[in-house]
This record gives sequence, structure tokens and C-alpha cells, in this order.
Amino acid sequence: MLDLLFLEFKKAEKEEAFPPHSTRLFVLVGNIGGREFAESLAPDVQKLLISSSCRPLVRKKAALCLLRLYRKNPDVVNVDGWSDRMAQLLDERDLGVLTSSMSLLVALVSNNHDAYWSCLPKCVKILERLARNQDVPQEYTYYGIPTPWLQVKTMRALQYFPTIEDPNTRRSLFEVLQRILMGTDVVKNVNKNNASHAVLFEALALVMHLDAEKEMMSQCVALLGKFIAVREPNIRYLGLENMTRMLMVSDVQDIIKRHQAQIITSLKDPDIRLNLSALYCFVYLLTISKL
Repeated sequence: MLDLLFLEFKKAEKEEAFPPHSTRLFVLVGNIGGREFAESLAPDVQKLLISSSCRPLVRKKAALCLLRLYRKNPDVVNVDGWSDRMAQLLDERDLGVLTSSMSLLVALVSNNHDAYWSCLPKCVKILERLARNQDVPQEYTYYGIPTPWLQVKTMRALQYFPTIEDPNTRRSLFEVLQRILMGTDVVKNVNKNNASHAVLFEALALVMHLDAEKEMMSQCVALLGKFIAVREPNIRYLGLENMTRMLMVSDVQDIIKRHQAQIITSLKDPDIRLNLSALYCFVYLLTISKL
């Protein structure tokens, strides 16, 4: 069966621009192909991904197929030379291809960020584009939020890099993060809350990772303080979880103590998840206070 699939894939590849109906082969290759199959077809999948003659649908499927192959056999992607290709993919204007490529990048940098430093400024440019809602089609806007899933993936990729040394890139990134922090609030629409808070909490994780200045850290704590005071239990839970993480940052521990009364209130909530999250946060706060 695999031999027949291999021949079918090669036949489709030779056809002009890889016909869209043949994209199902990517699913089969990614899901049932073993090491030998991955080693044989990964180079062809990479060529299709970077080919300008292929339709966006084909390139999107190729990126997801390569991601699947890479997760099974990380050595199928040759880092030498591919890192530059990966950086070029981040200039893609089609958001479907870009989102799939970003999923691939997250997997690549999680194993070896050193090979992909050239992708870091490109990731910041993507966040700038999305934060300003530039060149974002309506179909990629979710409840007024420009492609939140791509924003989350991009910020997650940046967290695998230990630091950002270039001052201009760092400044641009913090401007985007500031815009996210200032533009996120709790609204009545649950779907919009879910999307905006997914972006927000990934931004908070990135702020902590980059060891931002105290002013921005204080702003993050103030925002979390608002979240742990709302009635919606899921939002309170996320607020408490992230406030516990913020306690690891020594510069804001005194600011978090201002929200101690609200943390204690959550200890009395009938929701066991909130009880435990509040308990962890409160115990951690007391432990740090005694040090």
C-alpha cells in the first residue's frame, strides 16, 4: 500500500502546480508514513511548501504534512539551508499558509532555536502586522480580532528564544505587547472573550519570558487583578493561574500583595478549581513574603 501511495504522490507532484484534489495525499503521508517513507518524501514536501507556483491550499497542506513528519522523525528536516527557507516563509502574505508555517516553526524552534534566529525579527513583524490589522482579510478576523490563532502561535514561537538582543526588534515587540495589554478586557460575548484572552495570556507569558521592565509587569498584575475579581469562573481561574506565575518575578511581588483580599475570597468559592488555584497562589505568596 505504501509503495502505491509513494507512486501516487510522485505522480501528483509532476502534474502542474500539484492539483488541489491531490492534497489528500499529504494527509496520508503525514499520518501513516514511517521513517523510511518520511525520509523519501520529506524533501519533496519541502519543495512544494516553498514553491511559488503551488496554490496556497497545497502549500498549507504541505506545511502541516511536514510538521507531522517532523514530529515523528525530527531528523527528516535538514537544518542546514532550511532555516533560511523558513525565514522566507514568514514573509508569506496568505494567512492560511503563514499559520501552517508558524505551526511548523514552533515545532522546529522547540528542538533547536539556535538554527532559526533569522526567524525572530520576522515573527515580530507578523505580530506588528496583526496588531495593526494590516492586510488581514475578513475571513481571518474572529470577532474583530485579527487571526488570534496566528498571534498565539507566533508569541509561543518567540518564547523558545532565550532573549532578543536587537534593541529595535525588542522595542517593536514590546509596543505590540503593550497594545495587546491595553486592548483586552472582559466582554459579554463568550467567543470573543475566549479568543482575546487566548492572545492576552500568551502575551503575558511572553512578557514574563522576556523579563520586561517593572512598569509593564505592574500593568500585567493590574490586569490580572481585574480578572480575578469578575464573576466568570473560567476567567478568574486563568487570572489566578497567571498571577501565581507572576509571583516568580521578584519586582512585582509587592504589587500582587495588594490583591490578597481577592485571592482569599476565591478560597471560599464553591468551584474546586478556583479553590485550588487560589490556594496555590496564596501559599506561594505567603512563602515568598517570609523569605
